[in-house]
Amino acid sequence: MLLEITDLERQFLVEVVEAASKTMLHEIDHTDSREYKKRLQTRMAILEHISKKIKEPQEAHKAQIL
Repeated sequence: MLLEITDLERQFLVEVVEAASKTMLHEIDHTDSREYKKRLQTRMAILEHISKKIKEPQEAHKAQIL
C-alpha cells in the first residue's frame, strides 16, 4: 500500500508514534503478566518499524538537500 501524506502530516504521525512508544514502554515496565508483556513487546516492535518507515522520507529528503 502506498500512502501519500504531507510533511506536516508526516511530522504529526512521528509525534503520535513517539508518544505511543513512550506509553508502551511505561506499560511494559509496569506489567506483571508475562503473556501481556510479550504482547506489548510485539506491539512495540511494530511501532518501531512504523516509526522508521515514517522517518525515512524525511531523512532521504534531508540527504538530497545536503
